[in-house]
Amino acid sequence: MLCCNEAVDRPVQTVATRFVAPLSRLSDATVVLVPAVRDAANVAGLAVLLDGLLLTGSRSNVAPERYGGAPLPQGQHTDPARDEVALALSGRMIEAGKPVFGICRGLQEINVLFGGTLSTECCRGRHHRGSWDGCFDEMFGHCHDVDLRADGILAQSIGRQRLSVNSVHEQGIDRLGG
Repeated sequence: MLCCNEAVDRPVQTVATRFVAPLSRLSDATVVLVPAVRDAANVAGLAVLLDGLLLTGSRSNVAPERYGGAPLPQGQHTDPARDEVALALSGRMIEAGKPVFGICRGLQEINVLFGGTLSTECCRGRHHRGSWDGCFDEMFGHCHDVDLRADGILAQSIGRQRLSVNSVHEQGIDRLGG
């Protein structure tokens, strides 16, 4: 599971418990936290050791220069080290035939890895955007339905074609990568 860089009082590596706890509880996996630090993440070695990779959501956005996008609006933050480690490690994992799963920002990183683009425009009006300083339940409480491809891995593994999800995004997929 890839960490994010946060600067509260000082730079730290973080992963929200809402990602760690379910993965630990629902899988037969040992959760390993991978630092999003350029010099500390040996992506070639990690790709050999890890059985899979979870790219979590984050307060930060994928940097527009990663996909040729326009600068982000004022007040939106990036995490260049996370971008670098996520894209390099995901690429190695996929080359090795190992699963990579993305949640929120993580899905956007996978899209960029495959040549897709992101936009801030697609999130306006259609997605809930809570304040990071607000109440957790309020921020993640708004849900909407998404339809899954019937022949997709997720639909087949859970036995459903529709899920209720929350969306707390500043970016979304503009052009799907291939």
